[in-house]
Amino acid sequence: MKGHAQYPWLFKGAYATYKGATKIAPLPGTFDVTVKIEVKDIDLGNQQVKLHISSTIVQQIWRLRKKVSEKEHEGWIKIGERVLPSATPMILDAEYEGILNIENLGVRTCIIQQWHELKKRKRIVSSCEILFWDKEFNWPIRYMLVFNYKTKYPEGLFLGTVKDALRSAMKSLERAIETGNLGELMTMEETVNRNEFLKEASLILYLKETNIPGLKG
Repeated sequence: MKGHAQYPWLFKGAYATYKGATKIAPLPGTFDVTVKIEVKDIDLGNQQVKLHISSTIVQQIWRLRKKVSEKEHEGWIKIGERVLPSATPMILDAEYEGILNIENLGVRTCIIQQWHELKKRKRIVSSCEILFWDKEFNWPIRYMLVFNYKTKYPEGLFLGTVKDALRSAMKSLERAIETGNLGELMTMEETVNRNEFLKEASLILYLKETNIPGLKG
């Protein structure tokens, strides 16, 4: 690709898969998240590329695994811009250079971005998203989300409350992955107890598999 030789991912079918896990108390088990970013089309005339993002969320309790979400979406972005397609408005808080030690790749120079979602509803709680872009190839190599979520502990925990909490958590986690920015994870709007607590959790997505030259371990 003339003029874009520094981008080894600029070909149809280029992809990278990221994996991570998070815990959402008081829900049982862990939630394993897998995200795949793939180049679906290239429009050199308009200097843009279409990225397809698919995600899967699996809840694991002991040896039992259950798929609770499977989503996909795509969108066009300008070639060279450090941004992922998103249906939700995002605000860039900071961008700076740093060093990251990547398994099988060694030390990489990164452009680190810190984002937050533009929220319009009072019930949505805060989160901080950090994207690590490989400076040389301009491709994301790690993602980190630190988020707060609201949960309610009734005096006597009963099955219906657990089901409601799980339903709320899954809706928020699905929407977070679906929009491409992972910005909205918990609202817990369906729980009905008067005692409310604000908790913090995190999710890190590590680069696990890719066919992009230079990023393969």
